Amino acid sequence: MADKSGTSRVSKLKSIGFRKTVHFVMCLYLLVPFFVKLSAFRLNPLLFYAITATAASLIYAAQVKRPIFADALFDAMATTRQNVIQQISKSAPNVKDQIRALDDGISRIEKSVKDFVDQMERDYERRGGYLGMFMGAAGVLMSQAFTGNYVFYGILSVMLYDTMSAVGGVMLGHVRIPFTNSTVEGALIGAVSLAVPLLILNGFNLGILAVPATAIISEAYGIEDNFTIPVTTSLVSMALGLRVL
Repeated sequence: MADKSGTSRVSKLKSIGFRKTVHFVMCLYLLVPFFVKLSAFRLNPLLFYAITATAASLIYAAQVKRPIFADALFDAMATTRQNVIQQISKSAPNVKDQIRALDDGISRIEKSVKDFVDQMERDYERRGGYLGMFMGAAGVLMSQAFTGNYVFYGILSVMLYDTMSAVGGVMLGHVRIPFTNSTVEGALIGAVSLAVPLLILNGFNLGILAVPATAIISEAYGIEDNFTIPVTTSLVSMALGLRVL
C-alpha cells in the first residue's frame, strides 16, 4: 500500500510540475512592466495587461468553441496514417508487416507526446478552454486598474503561493482545509514561500503576514484562484502600504 501511495504521489508531482512550470513562466511574463521600460513601446502597464487579457480571452474563446487543438491534430494524424497504411498494404502486401511495425512505433511516439500535453492541462481546461490563463490575466488587469503598481504583490502572490502550495500539497499534504481540496501543509508551504520575499522587500513587519493569509483564503475558497489571489492580495498590500516598486 505504501509503495502504491508513493507511486501515486510521484505521478501527481510530475503532472503538477509541468503545469506549475508553465504557470510560473506566465507569471514572470506578467512582471515585465516592472523590469522593461514600456514607454519605449508606447505602452503603459494598464495597456500592457489589457492587451494580455484580450489575447487570453481570444484563446479561451477558441478553446471553448472547438475541441482542444492537440486532440484534433492527433486524431487527424492517426486517421491519415491509417488511410496511408491501408493503401500501401493493398498495393504492396509484401511489406505489410514492416509498415505495421512502423505504425506501432509512430503510435507510441504520438501517445507519449499527447500524454505530455495532457499533463500540462487541467481537466476543466480540457473541457472549457484555458480558463486559468484567462482569469489570471483578467485578475491582474483588474488589480492594476484598482491598485496601480501594487499589482506587483498580486502577481508575486499567485506566482509563489499558488505554485508552492500546490507542489507542497502533493508532496506533504494530509490535512484538508475544511470544505476545500486544499491542504494545511500545502497552504503553510505556500505562505512561507510568499512571506519570505515580502519581508525582504518591506522589512520585518508582522502585518505583512496578512498578504499570505489572504492568499490562503482566496485559493481555498475563491471561485478561481488565478483571479481572486492577485485581486485580493493587491488590495491588502495597498491597504498595508507596502513598498511600491
